[in-house]
Amino acid sequence: MQPKKSALVVATSFTSLFVRMAALLSASVILSPLPALAEKIPVFSDGRLNEIFLESASVRYKGKFVYFQTEKFNMFAGYEKPRLMVVNHVMDCETGNWQITRAIGRVFSYTTPDVDLTSEFQGKTFFAEPGTASGILYKTLCR
Repeated sequence: MQPKKSALVVATSFTSLFVRMAALLSASVILSPLPALAEKIPVFSDGRLNEIFLESASVRYKGKFVYFQTEKFNMFAGYEKPRLMVVNHVMDCETGNWQITRAIGRVFSYTTPDVDLTSEFQGKTFFAEPGTASGILYKTLCR
């Protein structure tokens, strides 16, 4: 009886280790690390429920430029007005100048579609002033 008992323990330990190794290998192949790392990072809040978040998975660097996406939530938007603005930006890390490349206003209404606000910002260049949301993004992404 003694050999059977020890053989059973060895088989259980080996199976357990094999199952653990197979689970680790399959998890590293199947699961992408990007969704686990993607998050909305709070950048600015004025204390009146107007908040700006940086979408962490959207940050891309290309030379001296950084491309990123922000979301601005406005609780005080009027009826059928955009409450959430999803905005794509490009920022020059050498000068602090930035532009909006695309802006979509989400209305959260069944009757009103989302609003494309990109044309309102075309050709406009902004400066990342210290203490503002853009200044905080400049300091975080470019320094």
